[in-house]
Amino acid sequence: MSACVTAGEDVDVSATEQAIVAPVGTPPAEIIDLKRTNIAPNFALGFRVRDNLVVGPYLTPISTNDVLEYRLNASSSYKRFLHDASGRPYLSTAGTLPGLAVYNVDEPAGTANRIDTRSTATLTGQTLECWGFKETTLNHWERRSVRITVTGGTADELATTPFTSTQFLETGDVGVPCITTASPRLLSGIVKTVDAATHAATLYRGGAIAYWFDGLAGLAALRQDTRTEGPYIIWTNPAAVSGPSKMCMDIPFADPHTQTWIQQYPCHNGDNQLYYVDHRSLTGAQPRLVSALSGRCLDIEWGDAVIGRHLQEYDCHDGNNQKFNLHTRSNAQIAPMSASLCVAVHGGPTTSPANVEQATCIGTSFAVQELWTLEAKPLPPI
Repeated sequence: MSACVTAGEDVDVSATEQAIVAPVGTPPAEIIDLKRTNIAPNFALGFRVRDNLVVGPYLTPISTNDVLEYRLNASSSYKRFLHDASGRPYLSTAGTLPGLAVYNVDEPAGTANRIDTRSTATLTGQTLECWGFKETTLNHWERRSVRITVTGGTADELATTPFTSTQFLETGDVGVPCITTASPRLLSGIVKTVDAATHAATLYRGGAIAYWFDGLAGLAALRQDTRTEGPYIIWTNPAAVSGPSKMCMDIPFADPHTQTWIQQYPCHNGDNQLYYVDHRSLTGAQPRLVSALSGRCLDIEWGDAVIGRHLQEYDCHDGNNQKFNLHTRSNAQIAPMSASLCVAVHGGPTTSPANVEQATCIGTSFAVQELWTLEAKPLPPI
């Protein structure tokens, strides 16, 4: 079984250690075939987790010679994925969940949450099925599943063991979704690592990454809406005083959790330094600034007029502490609508890392730490 396959990959289908269990019945609609066509069809597998979001293995960017398609079950016809203008699947998540990507399927929103949010203790002893594809003949891949037993784990991970001694996951199965065997099928975990000797697998626990999918659902909607601009880096110019030429608003350690404080850090154009200007507000003309990493909004904590309140990422809403007067896009102050204050760098523009916070607005000729430039950037290579 493979999380992600490529043309010409050699698979010894007769090897005992690659024995796997045949699928049980017809896969439910939450299980999705992903097909990337180039010289030969290549298949992988995704799992529908929320609305029109699918999590699956990362497939390389498509070009004019490639088609990326999906189908919900073996009897349905293939549809093309929605993707961005460069032809890529809408999001890479390699920095957050290595080996995985999130895809945006062209299906109606409103699908029930398919993430298993039960506790690790409750899941211990449960049997899960991990779904993938296996090559049976050259360039022909069939849907397969392996059963595993949850043996424990932590708040963020599940520990598992093979359900039998002959059918198990392999080290290359990173990114394979593992779901409950009973209906409704719930995404309980995604394979993180597999022990080569024992075949015991560690999973990212579904409930522990639910917040991650929440942000991505918002990001999927944002990227398809014409009322948004970007992405941009947002930088100060400390060279006006001394030091490096550009320092950017940055989400520390690319952490997509809500309430993560924003810092100033040398610009490197990663996802954690890219933001969309979002004009979809229900009230008022001032836009929100949405992280291209997490799908969450830049937010003044507590939403009051207290000097020193941090700028943080937070679930998007329509409050004034998430709306900003940008004035101009070059070397200008950014003012939150919730207070007559300005967004500034604590300690001045040459400090790194340094918290970004709200502060008293000062004259523009002295406000280097309050002057920001929005510079358009492409999404970084995957």
